[in-house]
Amino acid sequence: MFLIAYDLLWKVAQPMLRRHKRLRDGFEQRLVPPEWPFAPFPATPDLAQLSPLIPTNLLGAELTTSNAQKNLSSADSSSCIWLQAASGGEAKLVRSLVLALQNMPDLAPMTLICTSCTRQGLDELIALSQDIQAPLKIVPQYFPLDSPRLMLRAIRQISPALVVLLETELWPGLLAAAQKTSTPVLILNGRMTEKSFSGYRWLCSFWLKHSPKQILAISTADAARFAALFPTTLVELMPNIKFAEVARQFESTKEISEEHHSAQPVIGFASVRQEEEALLLPLIQQLTQNSLSENTPRLVIAPRHMHRVDAWSNTLTQAGIPFTQRSQGEKGTSPVLIWDTFGELHTLYSSLDAVFVGGSLAPLGGQNFLEPLAHGLTPCIGPHWKNFHWVGTELFDLGLVHITDAESLLPTLLAHVEKNKKETTRRATRTAFQTWLAPRRHGAILAARAIRDLLSTQP
Repeated sequence: MFLIAYDLLWKVAQPMLRRHKRLRDGFEQRLVPPEWPFAPFPATPDLAQLSPLIPTNLLGAELTTSNAQKNLSSADSSSCIWLQAASGGEAKLVRSLVLALQNMPDLAPMTLICTSCTRQGLDELIALSQDIQAPLKIVPQYFPLDSPRLMLRAIRQISPALVVLLETELWPGLLAAAQKTSTPVLILNGRMTEKSFSGYRWLCSFWLKHSPKQILAISTADAARFAALFPTTLVELMPNIKFAEVARQFESTKEISEEHHSAQPVIGFASVRQEEEALLLPLIQQLTQNSLSENTPRLVIAPRHMHRVDAWSNTLTQAGIPFTQRSQGEKGTSPVLIWDTFGELHTLYSSLDAVFVGGSLAPLGGQNFLEPLAHGLTPCIGPHWKNFHWVGTELFDLGLVHITDAESLLPTLLAHVEKNKKETTRRATRTAFQTWLAPRRHGAILAARAIRDLLSTQP
């Protein structure tokens, strides 16, 4: 009865969802047409160059279900895996996981159908598909609407040997389709808040019948919640793949050098959420009052969601603050640069002297504050960082992360600029973080082994 009602709800909601700002892009692909997952991405220029792993003859709209199935069956792949990464954050983790798979000895050929719910997540997956070579093949596509009917169609079209879910979301439609087709499900980097657990418990009988095969959770608390919800499922622990992703970036980050920074200090507001914009505007106005002085920091604003770029442009224009956008070129003397390109925070952090990482001034749970540390930057965050409680408090005890509020944020950032003029300070921060990170960096390897081991048990 629940699945019937759930499927009907998705059907009734389709007209509204078609207009949703995050779902309208690629909406037809979310309905699992016969050519899914090889259908073209709407509003994406020159797809053939973006994703060379998708055969050119599959880029058109005139495909049939048998065409898609024929492509999968004829690929030099013994396994097809469906890997779901809900949004941009989870999609970033896919790269570390795929690289760990690729580095495994004697890896069998494998096709990864990598899906995401958001455009930002899909862009990450498209970029990944350009970089990965045989024996892996990456096919990026939008995640279907979680209607049981659509999910069953999707699974039957690709016949995956395994479905892998990254992090937090449980999808009743997908789990039901997997159970109906006897497709095993693996949850990696599993996280579940107490609030989510309380909601999921209303469907205990459903989860019991549609349980994943295995769950690797990132903390004992998360593991306990998963075990309570799925009592027949094997639940184990793993280090968060975010550690592996930061470690990978750490290795690609050049050592701190005296030429690393320009004479004019640069302060960044990274992964800023909409709810924080009004809190940060007064700080930006204070910092730009004396923009003609060479000692006045230049500011970089990097919104968490790219659809807020226009809102920031309008806000700064109304406030009379000159600005430029990165996509239009960074040259000039504007005191503010809007970082309007997604997925390049690693590049941004390399140019900063101080940084605030958003999602934390308002009660939003926080954004990833580990990445700046690879560049020797001590990040400032607000008091709301519950999404990252799995990190623990050791970094705070070491003074490598500072919790602040809107009132004390500005003086803290300016103090960080003064400290970071000393290259020895940045090197010390980087070294301390490297020491802390070393025992936590193997999550992607453990996740890849879990995929390999589950595949080896399939008939």
